[in-house]
Amino acid sequence: MRSKGMGSRSTSTSVKQTWIKKLKFSWIGYLLNTKTLDVYLDLPKPADIQSFVTTAFSGHPGEQLYAGCVRSIKLQFSPILMDGQFNCKETLTRNLYENFFSAALKMETQTTSLGKSIISFTNQDFLFGVVIRLGQYVIPLAPYGISSNEMLYLLFQAFFNAYVKKQSRYPKFTYLLKCMLDRYDKSQKDQKKKRGRK
Repeated sequence: MRSKGMGSRSTSTSVKQTWIKKLKFSWIGYLLNTKTLDVYLDLPKPADIQSFVTTAFSGHPGEQLYAGCVRSIKLQFSPILMDGQFNCKETLTRNLYENFFSAALKMETQTTSLGKSIISFTNQDFLFGVVIRLGQYVIPLAPYGISSNEMLYLLFQAFFNAYVKKQSRYPKFTYLLKCMLDRYDKSQKDQKKKRGRK
């Protein structure tokens, strides 16, 4: 009887996943939920994103990292994705994260290329400074219902996830990002404790 129950639960999960897939409709870089009408950012696979990245080796390649991230974020920051009237908060946070993660993947590809070149660019303090500057850039773009701290958390999480597989190459950079994430988590726990005492 127990194995039958497990089998039926597995079948039910499979049916549910198929049903969820049918609710989503892909259209020119967007993914539409035909039930809730939420609109998601429909990005290519990480490997496909990285395959189209070009790296500047002349001029000021470090500054180009920041400029490239800004262009990437701005390109995907369309009203239909970031408007709370169209989308619930969960969808907004997903779209923001996907946007930031795409920019982070591109920067990771560029820094890896620079590190392997004659320039041998591995200034991890500079990389962290780029992310801090991006934080200052994205805060004013926060959609309604998304706080500045939430924007920064999503940004730091996206860059941490993009670089964590290369942690041995960027130990200080990933460590600094992790510290920022831990600080946010701690502040959230402290706020919950304060609310619990009232």
